Amino acid sequence: MYVRLKHTLSSLALEMFVSPPKDRPIAWLRAYVRLAPDGKSVSLPMLRREAAKLGTAGPRSLQRLEEVGLFRRMDRMIGLAPEFRPHTAYLVRQVERLASALESLGDDWRGGPQAVLRRGILLFNSGLFFECHEYLEDVWRPTTGPDRNFYHAIIQTAAAFYHFEKDNLHGARTLLAKALEKLEAYRPARLGVDVERLIADLQQWQRRFAADQLGRSLRAREFPEIRGRATIRATVEG
Repeated sequence: MYVRLKHTLSSLALEMFVSPPKDRPIAWLRAYVRLAPDGKSVSLPMLRREAAKLGTAGPRSLQRLEEVGLFRRMDRMIGLAPEFRPHTAYLVRQVERLASALESLGDDWRGGPQAVLRRGILLFNSGLFFECHEYLEDVWRPTTGPDRNFYHAIIQTAAAFYHFEKDNLHGARTLLAKALEKLEAYRPARLGVDVERLIADLQQWQRRFAADQLGRSLRAREFPEIRGRATIRATVEG
């Protein structure tokens, strides 16, 4: 059920990244993990009051969380679906990271090439590594020309950190090595990304991965960061 929860949360996150702020159910999610960090049910009026303090909390966005099977409602109580409750800690972590990413995104839900890359970078920098992988994979597959391998390198980097947090060091090492090999062709910068800095940062992580330390969930201050360069840094970082 972890895999199903992971994909459900990822789909919701990517929906929110391309939706106007009023349609995002993030306030409901934040309210729920505050009130029920153990995954149990809470009263609907209590959840509604807490969500209203945290942002836009319309009935349609709550209904969306029920439609995808994340929440179950009974009478005037609502809670995490029972099959997901053993993985409540993962839900709490991902909601915190998603809230941070959406705060950085702000009201910008427009399309266009710069917006696509910006969203992918925000996902990565917020620790939403699986979501970054899923989001940019849909960009990478139809891309042709010199930028294709650049997108692939970012995808492999995100996948490496996803595996590190799952304590799969072999997968983390393998994917990060492939990403670094691809990034070499894009020094010193590509699409506004400071590739020189990114390679240097990832090489430090590569040494850490090689030290046989156990993988683990990263704290926010530890997240690797993809940084913008020169005049388009503001575009990339918001």
